[in-house]
Amino acid sequence: MALNFNVVTSFNIDTKTVTVTDNTTYSAQGVNPSVVSIKGLLTITGPSGSAFVSVLNLASPATNISTGVDVAGPYNLPVASGDILNGSYSVSYRPQYYYTQANINTSSVGNTVTLPGVNIANLFNAGDVFFISLSGAGNNGSKTVVSAINSGSNTVITISTVLVTESGVATFTYNGNDQVDLDYTYSGCTLPVPAVTASYDCQSSQFGSITFEDTTDYLDFTVSTHSLSAYYPSGLNPAPATNPQTTALYILTLTELASGTWTKNVAATLTKTQDDDLELTVSINSSSEFAVTCVGTLCSITDCIQALYTKHMDALSCGSTSPYTKYVDGIALLYPLAKEAQACGNQADYESYYNQMVDLLSASGTECDCNCCGNTSNPQWIDNASQTGTSAFEDLYNSYLELLAQVEAIPQIVGPQGPVGPQGPEGPAGAAGENGGTGATGPQGPEGPMGPPVPAGLTWEGQWVQNTTYNTYDVVVDNGQTGYNISYVCYNGPVNSGTPPNFDTTHWSPLSSAGIPGTQGPIGPAGVDGATGATGPQGPIGPQGPQGIQGETGPAGGNSSFSGTLTPDNVTISSGTTQAMLKTFMIPANTYSDGDVVDFKISYVRSSITTSNSFRVYIVFKMGSAPTIGDFDGYLADLLTNDANFITDQVRFLQETSILFRGSGSVLTTPVVSVVQTIGGTFSVYAPSASYSTPLDLTQDVYVGIMPMYFSGDPITISLEIYKLSN
Repeated sequence: MALNFNVVTSFNIDTKTVTVTDNTTYSAQGVNPSVVSIKGLLTITGPSGSAFVSVLNLASPATNISTGVDVAGPYNLPVASGDILNGSYSVSYRPQYYYTQANINTSSVGNTVTLPGVNIANLFNAGDVFFISLSGAGNNGSKTVVSAINSGSNTVITISTVLVTESGVATFTYNGNDQVDLDYTYSGCTLPVPAVTASYDCQSSQFGSITFEDTTDYLDFTVSTHSLSAYYPSGLNPAPATNPQTTALYILTLTELASGTWTKNVAATLTKTQDDDLELTVSINSSSEFAVTCVGTLCSITDCIQALYTKHMDALSCGSTSPYTKYVDGIALLYPLAKEAQACGNQADYESYYNQMVDLLSASGTECDCNCCGNTSNPQWIDNASQTGTSAFEDLYNSYLELLAQVEAIPQIVGPQGPVGPQGPEGPAGAAGENGGTGATGPQGPEGPMGPPVPAGLTWEGQWVQNTTYNTYDVVVDNGQTGYNISYVCYNGPVNSGTPPNFDTTHWSPLSSAGIPGTQGPIGPAGVDGATGATGPQGPIGPQGPQGIQGETGPAGGNSSFSGTLTPDNVTISSGTTQAMLKTFMIPANTYSDGDVVDFKISYVRSSITTSNSFRVYIVFKMGSAPTIGDFDGYLADLLTNDANFITDQVRFLQETSILFRGSGSVLTTPVVSVVQTIGGTFSVYAPSASYSTPLDLTQDVYVGIMPMYFSGDPITISLEIYKLSN
């Protein structure tokens, strides 16, 4: 035959087995497996010289191409000390063909046998033998092939013996074979060592991030299949939506970080082909653990700060002082500095402020676990911000300030002064003793020894000043901790911050302090007592004074206010163009109720007034949303020309004030305009039109707009304060 065979031998290093695959394209070479039965026999000889694979039975062949079985094996390879035995391997693969056909033509001319309807000339080699069974005795028996060709749609075989011409009466049977001999040498191989790195950033985003990378050196192997997987720490609440996260790529980045123990895994199937065409296959599957801790971030000390604030507030609720004040004040000072350093990417200052807060928490004796984000036995999702977008630490800090303000706002309850008690009896007056003589002045003490010199290299800088640059070995004095002046030396410069030296232990160390006051000298001897005088009579008890009347309740503080400088803008409406600027703010729901008396105070300043100017201020109330310039379209021109009231179901004008500016001064300031009004059911201090009936719902948020309107281009500084006077 002239077939081109493609037979591949593969050693699996993991399982220590061998497979032989017949990849020959039989149909493309004129041998159709659906017409001709093709079965493979196999013998494999190892380094010892003996066959460890021998499949020679066609009833159970190594391969059966006609039924789709083209892989022989796997078969166990010989091993030594757990490894595939090195040495020479020989593979002998023999495809076997079987073909039978009932209808054939024989011809005595040329001694040919014709197989109609098939082209299988490539199946026959010179010397092959086939069998013919004919009705005539002259054609029966085994025949030897001389040659074979495809002629049209038929195969014509020339044989060496004389044939009788017959047609369609014979049975043709053929058994043939080929042999493929392959030799290999196996000398072992160096396998890749799996390697997966992991890195994470607790503060790269709101939820942190973690990246896994397969850094395995795959040497001269080809990666056939590959997967990189990351398993989240167990026990997370809520559980991850997908676990593990897997990619066929070599880098896997996740944007939701959790503290705890992660598992990283890489799995791959690798192949390579030796120079002698022996194919080697190996797989790797390696897992390792990786711990994530977020110690050093604000979330890692949140529980400690909460515990400190709780103790501080408990102490304040029981009295006017707290032993934790200096620690709380220190945290309050360092917190905004840490936030600013973090926002600016100044990691060194951020870590310094963080470490100082840890020191304060430790000094306060607060019992807590300052490693809530680093405890791998209690995995947690990392979340550097609350749902409102501020950090959880900032929420805690702001909550503390609110609680502190509430405590400080609690009035000290003092009862009325009690009646004056009865006067006790007057004791006898003693006789005045003689004055003792003045003692002589003692001698002056000797001059004390000279103090030690300032160490070489120190530079005296005087009183510490915040936000000033100090270098290493600079010495300052500060009395911020005990009331006594304490000198500090900068041992880690340069430093420039607002943190006093007694809190900034990263850069400063105490050097010396002022001596405490000395003890008081002895009291001189008392003079001689005079004679005791006579006892005087007891005086009468005086009457008790009347209790004072209680003072009037002072006015309540302002509820809402706005102050700022507004620059006019050209506003185009359907009635024309004017200059106006609208500023809005919100009064929370239930701030006022029916019957409240409210004072609306407006003050304003305009600059560079050189001509007469007309100026109006409108205050607008609206439910549901802030007023806009669009709310005035169709009414503004009438307002500017006729001073008419404008009232709709959702927008109303509380007060209209027209002021006429005159003169040429550089700055003109009007007196404060005050409008006092009692709130009624409709909250309308300007009398509504007869057709208006919708009340303003004071249980909703009420938006207030303050809008100055004028005709010159200079800015105006304007303020509005709304005060509740009484109910």
